[in-house]
Amino acid sequence: MSARICTRTHIAAIAYAAQSHGLITVTDAPSTADDLLAENVRSVSYRYQHNAEALNDMIPARVVPFTLEELEQAGEHDLTPDELLKACDCYQYQACEHPRWGRSAARALTQRLIAIAHNAGAHSRSAAYANAPWDIPDPVAS
Repeated sequence: MSARICTRTHIAAIAYAAQSHGLITVTDAPSTADDLLAENVRSVSYRYQHNAEALNDMIPARVVPFTLEELEQAGEHDLTPDELLKACDCYQYQACEHPRWGRSAARALTQRLIAIAHNAGAHSRSAAYANAPWDIPDPVAS
């Protein structure tokens, strides 16, 4: 298995979805995104702990805290249930490499979002899931 750091937009979209589904408050959304990123970094650090060169290439030297504006921008692309399911599947795949993942708040949150997506009709074998992006890219700077 390999792991990498999800884009900021990907993580912000998950935090925004948690807020829009009432799992967290608007004021908690930026710190939730920070926690999701930290969990992703823990996973990649654990996975590549014996490969300093790979770690240096993947983990930013300075992590900037998320802002409400960043989350609102990610929320402008209101995820469909299938897109939410795939975004959470991708995040969990990238963040599951360390031993404490199973008891983490990030796993619990994404599992709740996955349940919400399933309850809305999303399914990993649907055409909508297959067509959804695995990764939500950061916007291209103009």
